[in-house]
Amino acid sequence: MKKDENKTKEQLITELDELHKRMEDELRNYRQPLEELVKERTEELQNAREEVERIIDLSVDIIAVADLNTGFFTKVNPAFSRIIGYSQEEILNTPFVDFLHPDDINKTADVVEDELASDD
Repeated sequence: MKKDENKTKEQLITELDELHKRMEDELRNYRQPLEELVKERTEELQNAREEVERIIDLSVDIIAVADLNTGFFTKVNPAFSRIIGYSQEEILNTPFVDFLHPDDINKTADVVEDELASDD
């Protein structure tokens, strides 16, 4: 007979409980450093986002982010509003093609179409 076959039900349960406790301890040992790493990376990401926002907001050049699926800007910097002469709200609520020069509309439509096709 094998050694394990001679163990009682209680002995097996005790061994499983001990194994479970050891596994929980090991998981605790891994969890804390991982949680700290996630916290650090989250803070780094937030700091990077804030820095990008500052750069965008302080730029004297027009900077905008558009959602190609909706056809609207999702973010424009203060320079955009100042140079174009519309409020940020007006810009965000107007399709971005309305701000294009007529000669650029077809080319922009082609680029948007290509971008949307490549996302599939």
